[in-house]
Amino acid sequence: MSFALKVILVLISVFVLEFYFVKKVLGSIKILFPKFSKQKITIGKWIILTFVNLYPIIAIIGWIYVYINKIWYFAPPENPFFDYFVLYPFWIGTMIIVQATLFFLLIELINLILLP
Repeated sequence: MSFALKVILVLISVFVLEFYFVKKVLGSIKILFPKFSKQKITIGKWIILTFVNLYPIIAIIGWIYVYINKIWYFAPPENPFFDYFVLYPFWIGTMIIVQATLFFLLIELINLILLP
C-alpha cells in the first residue's frame, strides 16, 4: 500500500471519528444548555475543530511541498509557540476525541442491548 493511500485512509478515519464526536457532543450541549444560542455553539465548534486540525493541515501542506520540490527531509519548526498552539492542541484534542468516542460507543452498545 502506498504512503499516499495510507495518509488518505488515516484522514478519512479521523474525519469520521471527529464527525461522530462532534455530533454527540453538540447533541449533549443542546440538551444540557438549551439557552445557548446556535450561533455561539457553531462558532465554538469551528474554533475547536480548527485548533485540533491545524497540525494535520500543516503536515499535509509540508508533505505536498516536499513532494513538489523533491526535498528529502522536512521537519516542523522547533519553536515553543508551534508546540503550544499547534502540536499540543492536536494531541490533546485527539486523545479527548478518541477516549470520549469509545465511551459514547460503549454507552450506545449498552443502550442497544438493554433497550431493544
